[in-house]
Amino acid sequence: MMLIIHIGVALSSILAAGYLYLNPSKNALRLSKFLVAATLVTGTYLIFSLQVNLLRVCAVGLVYLTIVTYLIFLAHRKLALESSFSRK
Repeated sequence: MMLIIHIGVALSSILAAGYLYLNPSKNALRLSKFLVAATLVTGTYLIFSLQVNLLRVCAVGLVYLTIVTYLIFLAHRKLALESSFSRK
């Protein structure tokens, strides 16, 4: 059951980060960060409860984290640029 939750949260996180990049907002940014944290927490729980191959799991997790973090970074930058232009 926890594996299904973990996969659902991870997929939601990727979709939310993609949406955030296309339509940046503070609320979407918070949601994306929350989903990334939830994915890391459930993934950590699964590693300790299922005793899986740590190297393979960490490699997949690192790829996921790199992609989502990069999308969040780009969206944050777009949001900062938009707010700086609106102040002028």
